Amino acid sequence: MLMVKMKVISFFIVTVLIASTCLAGDLFTESMLNPIQQMQINSVMVDRLSMVQPLQMGNARASYQLEKSKGKAMLLSMLIPGAGQWYLGHKNWARAFFVTEVALWTGAISFDAYSKWRRDDMKTFAALHAHADINDKPSQYFVDMGNYIDIYEYNDAKQLRREFQKVYDVDEYFWAWGSDVQQHDFEQMRISSDRARNRAIFMVGGIIANHLFSAIDAVWKTYRYNKKFHATGPPVSFHFATRPTGEWRFVVNTVF
Repeated sequence: MLMVKMKVISFFIVTVLIASTCLAGDLFTESMLNPIQQMQINSVMVDRLSMVQPLQMGNARASYQLEKSKGKAMLLSMLIPGAGQWYLGHKNWARAFFVTEVALWTGAISFDAYSKWRRDDMKTFAALHAHADINDKPSQYFVDMGNYIDIYEYNDAKQLRREFQKVYDVDEYFWAWGSDVQQHDFEQMRISSDRARNRAIFMVGGIIANHLFSAIDAVWKTYRYNKKFHATGPPVSFHFATRPTGEWRFVVNTVF
């Protein structure tokens, strides 16, 4: 058992001595190089590094050139929702915002047109069936026409409530429905007109929100887009290089 241990220790010592001798030989060989040979080795190292550095520097500059402007992206999306996303290359998001914008504008214009059309029908119906003068009348007047059969019923109700300031002049604001059916039909026209107008206003609010959301999303996507170029700070590369003698060197390249 003792002999086995001694053989193992001897083998270990011999291995260490051989490795040390080889390392010492390499160092001695390198130290004995004449100045001309040393310059040749240095020139080879410079040539190797010069082949690596320009590519890395070019990639670093290209990455900075690919950065996008938050202000430009936000302005584009504020003007046309989706334009900022298109500028950043997010074409699916750009289409989504733009299609939403077109749909909202289509809805707003359509509801507004329908509201005006129903309002014109309502006024024509009132002039024909209630003998009312519809010119230059406030919106509340048409609401009251839908709630009361005629002006007399309306004025009596206001006087009973002592709301004398709301009593209409009979000659100027006269109306009288021929039946409850006519009054009901008129009220439905007014309600549908007001409902369409409210939906048009809602669509306008959606348009404003779409512009804001698109601008905010464009700024956020610009931040995410540029972050990948700043994640590692200044462009820095690390690599190993070898000398002709076989020695390894750790090289750090930084572009400022």
